[in-house]
Amino acid sequence: MNNKKLVKVVKNFITDNEIDKLNQWTLSNYKQPYFIDPRMNNDESQTRFTTRHAYKRIEEYKNFKVDYPKEVYDIQKRLLEYLKIKDNTIIPFPFFTDGVCTTITFPPGSCRKHTDPYFENTYTLHCNFVTQNSESGGITYVENTPYQFDKNDMIMYITSHLEHEVTEISGDIPRILWVYGFGISTLEMNRIFNIKSFTYG
Repeated sequence: MNNKKLVKVVKNFITDNEIDKLNQWTLSNYKQPYFIDPRMNNDESQTRFTTRHAYKRIEEYKNFKVDYPKEVYDIQKRLLEYLKIKDNTIIPFPFFTDGVCTTITFPPGSCRKHTDPYFENTYTLHCNFVTQNSESGGITYVENTPYQFDKNDMIMYITSHLEHEVTEISGDIPRILWVYGFGISTLEMNRIFNIKSFTYG
């Protein structure tokens, strides 16, 4: 099976206005204590902060749900319609708040190679938007293949079964990522990625 079939880039999925709103929210809130260091850099320089898992790692925010802007949910609704899946596939709290997390990375931030957890009998699908890229670096690799895409585009792939990473960034502009997570069935995965019949072990 060609793993590239489990990766898809969709052009112009979000608008410039949505990008502005999402970036403004992340830049205005990343110093809040519910943004935490996921400790996933390729080196000891921890310059990457995320809303993912904050509730499990910081006792004060164990039950805290992040208050995202309206545009986040507009995009999520559009994703559900585009993917033709139901809202019960949204990754549940406390992993994400409402199935969404955002990450901001400052130089020399990176993300080491990894796969993501999944629930029994499902595949974890992430729909990612890099709403602000760094001056250089910050390239997404999935199964050792680099993917280039614009800020309005979405890259989606099966993160539970495909190794993925992001290269070190440099320059004065932080990289901002928004992730929408879903737990989907084999049939849903095959339909979304236009695969006739396939089960990933």
